Amino acid sequence: MDVIDRVENIRSKVRITFESGWVVWLSRKELQSRPLQAGMQVDPVAFRRFVHLCQDAPALDRAVAMLASRPCSTQEIRQKLRLLHYDDEVIAQVIEKLEKNNLLDDRDFAEQWIQSRIRKYGVNRIHQELRLKGVEEEITRSVTEEVPEELQLQNAVKLAEKKLDVNHQQEDPRKTYRRVTAFLVRRGYSWDLAKKAYEIASSNHSPE
Repeated sequence: MDVIDRVENIRSKVRITFESGWVVWLSRKELQSRPLQAGMQVDPVAFRRFVHLCQDAPALDRAVAMLASRPCSTQEIRQKLRLLHYDDEVIAQVIEKLEKNNLLDDRDFAEQWIQSRIRKYGVNRIHQELRLKGVEEEITRSVTEEVPEELQLQNAVKLAEKKLDVNHQQEDPRKTYRRVTAFLVRRGYSWDLAKKAYEIASSNHSPE
């Protein structure tokens, strides 16, 4: 048996804290037929079944709605459901169901993220973004290594040309070089690729 330590009404939710450290959030409506109070002994197995009964369907619906709105990583789904106070066990089951139904796949998410970002950013920047979104290092490294260097260079040259088109006719060439290559490095391109892109863009930009 577990013992309820605190029962707190917070807006439309009730936070139940057990002496074991387990914390559960349920709506007041869900607890209307099962009033709880501090000091009450509760069968944890039976109560977990009750929590699943209350949370499984709405948690799954929320996760599917997120994925219908835009691609998400597993970590993004997990964090959002935690912010909504769904139980960790419920969240784990939701993620398992999504993966089994091919609705959640971090590799697929990473590939889509790259496609949406590669024209404006280098793989170093994209790699960092994917790690911040909770994608595993092995997946992140694999998908970024698949981006052809020719494509990266092509996109970097386009960005460099736009920077050179900015009105800097009287600018010292050395300053222009530093300005453009630093911009490309901030965008996530390697230093070597940034220099090469600048050289190509400068050649294309030079008056005949």
